[in-house]
Amino acid sequence: SEAIRWSLGFLRNITLEEHCTSILKTEIPEWIVTFVGTSTLPILQWIEDSLEESALLIMCNFAKWEEGRAVLKRHKAHEAVDNIIGKGGIHDIRVSIV
Repeated sequence: SEAIRWSLGFLRNITLEEHCTSILKTEIPEWIVTFVGTSTLPILQWIEDSLEESALLIMCNFAKWEEGRAVLKRHKAHEAVDNIIGKGGIHDIRVSIV
């Protein structure tokens, strides 16, 4: 839905800053990891501003912070992105950050 896409875009932007640490204390990281891990959309269709692309970028933003890396590990982000590893392209590069 359009509202979810805009919400993820907003989260993507604010997780670039110190607001990220506040967001990490919510259920949002778990939802983001779950969404990426359960998406049925083929990776080739993860275009700019798609739900999947935005969620993956949010995970990258989380990974920039020590607390974020711990939260991603707790929610098993490595398992959520396992099917992207080795596929090549920008998504593979982003997954390496996570």
